[in-house]
Amino acid sequence: MADFINSEKDVIEKFPVGTNFILNGKTYTVSNIGKPSPSNGRGEPKTDVYIKANSANDEIELKISIKQTNADFLENKMTKDRIIQVFGKDWNIVVFNCIDSIRSNFYNKKLIFKAKSGRVREGSMTLGWRFEIANKNQGELSGLLPLDKTPQYYREVLSGDNLEEGKRNSKVNGVVIQNSGVAEYILEVDKNERFPTAQEIIDNIELINDYIIDKKLYFTCKASNVLIKPAGTRKVEGNRALSVYLKWIADNGRLNYSLNFDKPFDVKGQDVIGCLNVCLSQLNIITTDNINNNNISNPNIIHS
Repeated sequence: MADFINSEKDVIEKFPVGTNFILNGKTYTVSNIGKPSPSNGRGEPKTDVYIKANSANDEIELKISIKQTNADFLENKMTKDRIIQVFGKDWNIVVFNCIDSIRSNFYNKKLIFKAKSGRVREGSMTLGWRFEIANKNQGELSGLLPLDKTPQYYREVLSGDNLEEGKRNSKVNGVVIQNSGVAEYILEVDKNERFPTAQEIIDNIELINDYIIDKKLYFTCKASNVLIKPAGTRKVEGNRALSVYLKWIADNGRLNYSLNFDKPFDVKGQDVIGCLNVCLSQLNIITTDNINNNNISNPNIIHS
């Protein structure tokens, strides 16, 4: 995140008011420059750098989205509202088809972590899986979005034409500017790349409509976990909407579960925790250390 912020600052610092640059054969002078912020104070617009500039006979707005080449995720905190904005009125069909294409893979996942696994902390239990969009395949809970719709989806993911009004009409230097949060250009940068001049940045920006041609887009389902160790801990990784969620069950003295695929984005992590807490209490399970072959229906879901 720090690298991305540095990239933003580097671009903004190259365009102080009065800076000249050449675009499409015309010389322009910067009259306004800044980072848009949502006028309603919630979330982030898609434009990272807003530039207004004037030539001898016209005025332009450059609304630039900065993408670092090592960044795989394009939409990683998706809500139901954002899903509808990206996929349109048939969003539920799109999400269902995506998840159905990898349905069997969910049954092979570890759900209880008595030991650390990658970024998953010791003492964690899975609540379900978020739905995210990436520009690369992310493994067994990932797949390709429909190629015939990819340009439409990719345009929205990068530009934000359908963003809520507060993000679309963002503030720049404290003043609301219509559609300032909707990006039209993309600038790809390496993590530590710094451009020496404003003109070099201009020479490297690309219209998003051109950039997305022949690009692929992937969906991925990322686990949302809760930490139940040490005793009394209930630390959840954000109260995110889940595309697939777990219903934990206390069944004849054993911890069991069912996978639920029929309510994407209607259930959040905290909703699942309530049910989980009841089950753990009934089975006298305080932390993951207390889970064993005698009080669980399927020991294969334990990572130890």
